[in-house]
Amino acid sequence: MELNIIEKDFKNKKEDVLYKSCCGFTSDKRLILLLFQISLSSILVVFAVIQMYLLNNTNTCESEKYNSLLLTLIGYWFGKKF
Repeated sequence: MELNIIEKDFKNKKEDVLYKSCCGFTSDKRLILLLFQISLSSILVVFAVIQMYLLNNTNTCESEKYNSLLLTLIGYWFGKKF
């Protein structure tokens, strides 16, 4: 009896973290979220680095904005618990 409850609970949790597509494929929601966060962070890092390179000491106030963006992203990823 107790084993059936555990199996049902595991099956419910497994269904909660899976996306089912119309084609019959399944994907893990956590993996999709992680890939989205990594891709968005990568785009922001590349953007900030390019902007800092293009400014190249012409306007330090603008450069500080992109520096803080980079530090915020680093802080986010170092503080993230997987």
